[in-house]
Amino acid sequence: MGEWLKKMQHVPWLAHLLRAGVRFTSRLGNAFAGAITYFSVLSLVPIALVTFSVVSLLFDDQVQQLVDVVVAQLGPDLGTQVGEALDQARARAGVAGLVGLLVGAYSGAAWMAQLKSAVRAQWRPSLDDPEEKSNIVVEVLRNLLTLVALLVLIVVTFALSSVATSLTDVVIGWLGLASVPGIGVLLRLVPVVASLVVGFLLFTFLFKVLPQEEVATRAVVKGALAGSIGLAVLQYSSSAVFGLFGGNAAVAAFGPVIVLMLFFNLFARLILFIAAWIATSEQRAIAGEHIEADVPLEQDPHVELEPVRTPVPAEPDRGRNPYSAQVAWSRREGVRIGPEVLEVQYPDEKVQVSQTVATRATRIASVVGWGFGAASGVGLGAAVAALLGRRRR
Repeated sequence: MGEWLKKMQHVPWLAHLLRAGVRFTSRLGNAFAGAITYFSVLSLVPIALVTFSVVSLLFDDQVQQLVDVVVAQLGPDLGTQVGEALDQARARAGVAGLVGLLVGAYSGAAWMAQLKSAVRAQWRPSLDDPEEKSNIVVEVLRNLLTLVALLVLIVVTFALSSVATSLTDVVIGWLGLASVPGIGVLLRLVPVVASLVVGFLLFTFLFKVLPQEEVATRAVVKGALAGSIGLAVLQYSSSAVFGLFGGNAAVAAFGPVIVLMLFFNLFARLILFIAAWIATSEQRAIAGEHIEADVPLEQDPHVELEPVRTPVPAEPDRGRNPYSAQVAWSRREGVRIGPEVLEVQYPDEKVQVSQTVATRATRIASVVGWGFGAASGVGLGAAVAALLGRRRR
């Protein structure tokens, strides 16, 4: 069984997946995905404010009709309160939109900064290598521009997936092609293929703009293709789960929010895992260390790997040394692996005490110990006698 598992780790494509998994885990992929999810959810509020402001300014009559329908469903008391709140919000749509735009710019730039740092952490050869950053103004502007381009691609991707899942029959009826054999299957495939193409462009854009280390274009193309397939699965799965919440009013109140947070987290993990997969096409899973999944890379003549750093054994004349070989190696290589160890000088094992000195020391210790014991006994006896004398009185 052990030999079979070892052979499986030498299969190139499986070894590549194993290296990506080790890289993703060792480079805190789950923690980075959680941070990206947090800033994704944080960005929803300003996005909602901006959306409400734009819709209120452009479609005032339709918004009023929607407000009237909502108020009518809530009853007289609650409906009046909600109606007044919505009217005030519509009256201040411009201010709300400006505030939402500013907050959205901040949270969006922070989201992109987290995504960039996370991708670079998976991408660079060693996690200890410093991340290259410009001054704060240039960095924020660059993050905002990257975010705008990314949002455009995401909106196009989701629009195409929505067409594929819900508007196919409408498009067939609108074009008058319902009688054409196989037209339904064809129209269902076209949006799916288009969604895969847009997803491929999205991942290619991410892995060309965010990393600071270049990798072979072939690996980026394969990773972007795998990412587009994974994103398509996430999209259609999310749409299906959202549809399940429509029949239950209680679940519909919180279910979509939970699904949205889950989607953000899985999407972030997908991006980081693909980044780890692309990086490990030319790098070890762990910088400076060897694992079995690295063997196919070591046997590839077109890949130049960094050498494995092995601990140097301690010198033989040190005797009983408190420093282990690993600690000594880490100091020489400048790698911190734990807290510093205090230097302690131990007696030399080769130096022995003569029998005469040992006997004399034992006798002196016995006399001193007997003296302390006798004094303690006399003192304890005197204390007990005094205590008994007081009780008799």
